[in-house]
Amino acid sequence: SEVVTGLKIMAWLLRPERCVIGIEDNKPEAATALHKATQGTQIEIAVIPTKYPSGGEKQLIQILTGMEVPSGGIPADIGVMCQNVGTAVAVAQAVFEGSPLISRIVTVTGEAVEKPGNFDVLLGTPVEYLLEQASLQPSRASRLVLGGPMMGYTLTTTAVPIIKTSNCIIAATANELPAP
Repeated sequence: SEVVTGLKIMAWLLRPERCVIGIEDNKPEAATALHKATQGTQIEIAVIPTKYPSGGEKQLIQILTGMEVPSGGIPADIGVMCQNVGTAVAVAQAVFEGSPLISRIVTVTGEAVEKPGNFDVLLGTPVEYLLEQASLQPSRASRLVLGGPMMGYTLTTTAVPIIKTSNCIIAATANELPAP
């Protein structure tokens, strides 16, 4: 409901012709919850194939609208605004609760952690602390990646903070992310 509330606020401000939430088909519970939360609204739910890189902003826009963001351009160049669900929730919390954006949901995953999961993390929290909470097994970790496996980057230290764009930490074994 917070995602939909935030989207309604953004729609009220931007006055778009359409509001579409794109969700990958490997998240059926989330799709069901969003269908329920959008009942009685004009918000559309589009379930799309789980296929890299369909979650990328420009690719998602093309899948949902059929329009292509020009090379070197931004979505606004074609009249489109693309926001993630975290931003929608932050908008709802800011408007209705007066809460500033001080935390993120960060996924910690990989075979080198014993307790993978999604963590509500304060901005500024060291990656090292988050990995401790997920029970990192340093002897098993061959690589730590901040972000996803395709667009993330290898961490050379865990003494870095979670920032507002942090979304995932992968503690990968050598089998999961072999050397190129």
